[in-house]
Amino acid sequence: TSADTFAVYAGATLVDEAIYYVRVRVKNGVSWSDWYYDTFGMNSPPLAPLAKHPVGGAIAPRKPILFVNNSIDAQDDPLFYIFEVYSDSLLTTLVTSDSSTLESVDSTGWTVNVNLNYETVYWWRSKSSDFYEFSDYSAVETFEVQNPPVAPSAPIALVPIDTGGYALFDLMPTFDWTSSTDANPFDTIRYKLTISKDALFLTATNYFNIPSSSYTLTDSLDLAQEYYWRVVATDNTNLSSPPSSVVTFWTWTPGDVNHSNATDILDLTYLVDFIFRGGPGVTPTFIGDMNADCGPVNILDLTYLVDFIFRGGPAPLPGCE
Repeated sequence: TSADTFAVYAGATLVDEAIYYVRVRVKNGVSWSDWYYDTFGMNSPPLAPLAKHPVGGAIAPRKPILFVNNSIDAQDDPLFYIFEVYSDSLLTTLVTSDSSTLESVDSTGWTVNVNLNYETVYWWRSKSSDFYEFSDYSAVETFEVQNPPVAPSAPIALVPIDTGGYALFDLMPTFDWTSSTDANPFDTIRYKLTISKDALFLTATNYFNIPSSSYTLTDSLDLAQEYYWRVVATDNTNLSSPPSSVVTFWTWTPGDVNHSNATDILDLTYLVDFIFRGGPGVTPTFIGDMNADCGPVNILDLTYLVDFIFRGGPAPLPGCE
C-alpha cells in the first residue's frame, strides 16, 4: 500500500513463460474503490542457435560466411543474432564480432568483416536475442582458413591437334583442354584461349574469361592457314598458370586433295590417278570440287586445276559440303 502510482515488484523471481495476474484499488481516505484487474505473461529467451557452417575444422576462405540454424522462440518474437570469432580455444582473444544480424528464413548467416589469416584455426559461436533477452551460446565450432593463394596448374591443350598434315575442315571448331586444378578450394578458375597465325603469337586473338575447359569459335578461321594455339588458367586471386604447350594445325586448302597444305602439281597428279586410274578417292569430296559446282569430282575439276597451275587461272574455290 502506497500513495505512489507505481510499485516495484520485490517478491520471488517470476518464471519464464508463466501468466500472472495483478489487481489494484485506490482509497480516498474513507473508502476503497473496486478492484482493477489485469494480466501479463513473462517472456522467455530463445533457445540457443545451432552452428551450421563452417564446423568441425572445415576449410574456409578469408572472409567466410558463418551460418546457424535459427533459434526457436516460444513467443515467436523476431530475433537477431550475435556472432563472435576468436583466435584461441579459450575464447579470450576476440578477433571480430557482429551483434546486428537479423534473422533469415530457416538459417541465418553473417559474413566475417575482416580478412582472417591464412593457415590459421579460428573458433566461433553465436547466440540470439528476441530484443528482450539473450539465448545461451551455440556450441563452439572451428574452421581453418585456406592456404595462401597459389596459381592453378597448367592446362593441357587437346583438340584440335596437329594431325600430321591432315587439315582441319571445321572453320569454327571447338577447342578442348584439360581442366586446371587449384590448391585453394574456394578459388574459381577461368581460362584464356589464344589463337595466332604465327609461332610467336604476334598476331594473336584472345578469348577471355572462359568458365570451362572448352570453347567453340563464333567467328570463322581463314582457309589454307596454319594456326597456333594455347590456353592459360587464372584464378580469382589473379594468379595464372603456365601456358599450355603450343599446338599447331592447318585449316583446309581448296584443291589440296593430297592433304599437303598446298595446292600444286602433286594434287594434279593425285586427281589424274583418281579419275583415270582408280586411285585413292578424294576425302572429303568438297576439297576436290575445284569449280564449286556441287557435283562429283570429275574431269571438269581436273581441267579447272590445270588452268590454275599452268595458265594462271583462278584458284580452286571452296567446294560444296
